[in-house]
Amino acid sequence: MVARFFSPAFADYLASPDFSGLLQERDLQEIWSGYLDSSRDRPNLYGEAVMQDAFGRFLQRAFFREREEFPRIFAAFLAGFSRVSDRPLPLRELKADLADLGYRKKDLDGVFSGLAGAGHTNARRMPGRGRT
Repeated sequence: MVARFFSPAFADYLASPDFSGLLQERDLQEIWSGYLDSSRDRPNLYGEAVMQDAFGRFLQRAFFREREEFPRIFAAFLAGFSRVSDRPLPLRELKADLADLGYRKKDLDGVFSGLAGAGHTNARRMPGRGRT
């Protein structure tokens, strides 16, 4: 799932105050930091691969520990990214991935309804890369 939307812009988002704020709201800062440090310690990973690995493992943990809430947690991360990026999100494909994991399509439609227009002209610029 992470490979469907991960990009240099998403890596920037993971290092942003917006993402940090979302982690603090959900009391996940320490957990994220642990995965990020662990990924940085892997000698075969560098650059954006560190962020992608950390975020993939972070989502996997959320999936296994917060199974019922996972679609909402995942949608919250995507919503945060969509506020700072005009890059379209592959919502149809991501919802299909979640349905393959056993979530009901009807429930996913409700969770993702606020993201229908995600990634368009109201995006704020992210520092360092301009518009994404």
